[in-house]
Amino acid sequence: MDHDAAQYAHDRVHHQGISRKRTGSAATHLRNHLISTGRFIGVIPSSVVRLNARRFGLVALPIELSAADLSLAVITVKDRTLTPVVKLFLECAREAANSIE
Repeated sequence: MDHDAAQYAHDRVHHQGISRKRTGSAATHLRNHLISTGRFIGVIPSSVVRLNARRFGLVALPIELSAADLSLAVITVKDRTLTPVVKLFLECAREAANSIE
């Protein structure tokens, strides 16, 4: 997507000229391809933009979105002994979660 296409998409978003037609895909490659046609805009992680910008011509638009409040859980099988690797993973996950609160 070139700069003019990015500006057009940005203007459509800010002036409420957004089409009501939607499509979606959990497949990163398909989403990137659809966005690269210039007919779609998408919400994708910044890491996907960084890693795929050159290949797909992706341009991040300067749009502020409120952060989603996500709840995550680690689920285990009842009465199953946790392996040392799982215990280490849980410890690291707790440390990471506590560091961003």
